[in-house]
Amino acid sequence: MNIRLLKQGWMTTSGSSLLRMMQNVNTPALDLIVRESLQNSLDASLPNVDKIPVKFIYNDFDVDRLSKEFDGIGEKLKSIQFENGYKFLSITDTNTKGLTGHLNGIFNSDEINQNLGKLVFQIMKPQSDEGAGGSWGIGKTVYYRLGVGLVIYYSRIKLDDGSFQNRLVAALVEDEKKEGGILADYGKNNLGAAFFGEEFIDDYNNLRAITDNKYIENFLDIFGLKPFDGDKTGTSIIIPFIDENSTLSNNVSDEEEQLWWSQSIEEYLKVSILRWYFPRVSKGYVYAARLEASINGEPVIFDSDVPFFSKMRELYDAAFKTEYSSWIKKIEITRFKNVKENVIGWFMYGKVPASELGALNHLPSPYKHIGNEELDSSYNTPIVAFCRKPGMIINYKSDWNVKTTKDEYILGMFVLNSKNDITSPVTINLDEYLRKGEKSDHAIWVDYSIKNGVKQVNIVGSIYSQIRSRLELEYTENKVVSGQGELNTILANKFGKKFLPDENFGDTPSKARGKGSRGGSGQIHKSKNYNVSFEQRYFKKDSIALEYRIELKGEIKKIEIYSVINTISNACKVSTWEETGIPYPLNIEKIAIRCLKYGDKSVDDSPVFVKDSGEYMYFKYEILKSKMNKNYGIKFEKKDKFVPIEFILRIAFSTTDRTLQANFEFDFEEE
Repeated sequence: MNIRLLKQGWMTTSGSSLLRMMQNVNTPALDLIVRESLQNSLDASLPNVDKIPVKFIYNDFDVDRLSKEFDGIGEKLKSIQFENGYKFLSITDTNTKGLTGHLNGIFNSDEINQNLGKLVFQIMKPQSDEGAGGSWGIGKTVYYRLGVGLVIYYSRIKLDDGSFQNRLVAALVEDEKKEGGILADYGKNNLGAAFFGEEFIDDYNNLRAITDNKYIENFLDIFGLKPFDGDKTGTSIIIPFIDENSTLSNNVSDEEEQLWWSQSIEEYLKVSILRWYFPRVSKGYVYAARLEASINGEPVIFDSDVPFFSKMRELYDAAFKTEYSSWIKKIEITRFKNVKENVIGWFMYGKVPASELGALNHLPSPYKHIGNEELDSSYNTPIVAFCRKPGMIINYKSDWNVKTTKDEYILGMFVLNSKNDITSPVTINLDEYLRKGEKSDHAIWVDYSIKNGVKQVNIVGSIYSQIRSRLELEYTENKVVSGQGELNTILANKFGKKFLPDENFGDTPSKARGKGSRGGSGQIHKSKNYNVSFEQRYFKKDSIALEYRIELKGEIKKIEIYSVINTISNACKVSTWEETGIPYPLNIEKIAIRCLKYGDKSVDDSPVFVKDSGEYMYFKYEILKSKMNKNYGIKFEKKDKFVPIEFILRIAFSTTDRTLQANFEFDFEEE
């Protein structure tokens, strides 16, 4: 294979820069490889296939034969020494498009199906297909981290005329400043990057991918691999010179050396594939082709070695079913503005005995399975996974302010409604919105401004806050006491017990009282005559604002909305609090009302800020004040003929103690 060095020039990127582009230094290298390679394979799926087979092979190779194939670096490759011999890792997918596009990797921005150029020759070219996993450019640099920087790409594609073509090309990326590097002999011409293929002179380049079938067959035989045949298309990524000892030591901390998967590349790959892709491995995956992964011929399945991922698979599958295991609870995560549909995702959760996860026997704890540290050795915190359409777990969150005993775990799964759209300030698919906010390693979701000069739509914030509220509502222990016991509880909290950190103040937004039934997530209370939904939460320097959507469908005589403080016993009203002689720690600063619908007509009025008392539509209202002159709520009473109405109510309040948790309760009096 002929060599072509990356040339000095304008906007040139060096090898050391490429290796630093993927800034994730916390996630182990094998996890990054699994996440990136499988995402590339799944993104390249052919239409109308039901599965994507991906084969991982970890084995020995003939270093002498390989070194003879690389012009300019053969002797350097032969000089590489590893304690455990010469190992390679290959990742081969089928039922995929393969590395399509021009053989030299040069293409115009409006040309499609240029996978060869995007994956091999060009850096930072984004994936543009709907539902794709993000940027192939920065993410693909993880391949060069695992071995010595040499990566080989083999692919078979179907041409426009219906014939098939094999392709072979390689790339080398290393730190050009590294002493004794593979490209170090090239002196000042060494930028730490080179490509290998066949010499071919055209208007743009002097190198392209090799297409000679016989040469490719002989080359693949170095690794014991075979070319695709029949009507199969796909891609193999081959990474030679794997240092097994350093790779395994990179994957575990000092305390984790005894994990059963930490002693073997193959076993680690199995856990990593399930860690990040159990939704796509699951037969319950519905968005596209299912992932069918294997390692050295052994299929990756949910077996007795990985009961944790079996339980997580049950949670994921429940997102698309009406009937599921009895231990699972399922709620809708909702939003009532900026989106086409109110449901932006589903949250499945439940308690599982530690014995069912093997945590009390020979298996490591679930925190080890996800690569997180447990917060405390005396209790467990919930483990929640997040994913969108491609079926890769974005991350696991386990730092919740909810505790259980060591003999049980709370497991949760959020699945995005990827068919939904954001409708303002611009129209964008919800899945696409989150994808664009993911960094190259797809390790976290963030909100961002989708239109210059317009505030963020806070989709991610809404997801996290509703899940947090649900977990705290479901699993925070409340023991009912009364009288002096309740006052003692209040005082104990006020002078010592810290309930929540600052960021969680107000995270349980409301409760409602009346004849109606309890609603789902976002939906606080509903009956045939009314419906109350929690919209969103705003944090400002000196205050917090909670926003509700209230729909009145039938005759309502009176509505009373008032704040309470959550104690370790129950919700404490302002009158009970002030009986202790201590000022109530919350004061409402502003209340605004914005009508959305009046009768059968939609309304787009500006917000109206209420005074101490007054009138709004057919209601008269009054701000509720405590004996110590604290504004703690608002009361509406009907004065004229009822008309169906829907409006937004925003309550902004300040607090003297941000360690407490507050919410608002709603009392309805129907005619």
